[in-house]
Amino acid sequence: MTCFHKFTGSDWGVFYGNALMFATCAFYLAWWFLAFSPSGGGHNSFTSFLITAAIVTGMASIIVLSLGIGFMPRAGKGIPVAAILLGALALYAISLSITKTVFHRPVTSELPVMFMWAAVEFAAIAALRRSGRFEISQTVMLAVLVTLATLVGLVCYVLYYRLDGAAGFLDGLIPLAMDAVVVAIFLSVQATS
Repeated sequence: MTCFHKFTGSDWGVFYGNALMFATCAFYLAWWFLAFSPSGGGHNSFTSFLITAAIVTGMASIIVLSLGIGFMPRAGKGIPVAAILLGALALYAISLSITKTVFHRPVTSELPVMFMWAAVEFAAIAALRRSGRFEISQTVMLAVLVTLATLVGLVCYVLYYRLDGAAGFLDGLIPLAMDAVVVAIFLSVQATS
């Protein structure tokens, strides 16, 4: 098995973007664990550093991924990236309405972040499929993983304010951990494709 076989600049852009996304997940997980753990120390200068690092690496990840995706060939098999982004925006609007009106969930930043993450991952999957980097099996597997992580994140988002103590802490930890695992798998699949 050869790693990084014939990687183009665009392939590296997607790979480095997802490596930054993994770092974002790691910083966010560390922040959540230290700031919200029932036995944790709460908010302090170190947790402030961690959440700042998560925000900075997250923004860098989106930029680098977008550049990598943007320079990929437009021709080929798969769904156009623009359709994915419009679909994610529509699903976000529907989810926002449902979580707010049906479940009475206060709107917080986690919902748009969740859909932004899913949109950029789906766009990267589609771009790598269109460029010929991913086979259909890799495309479907990664799309299923991103979908499952997003659905679990949405359920946890709805449940969070209904849970107390350790249950709430774990509820917030689950989607972050799942996203990190999905991004790690994505990196592995891309590196070996």
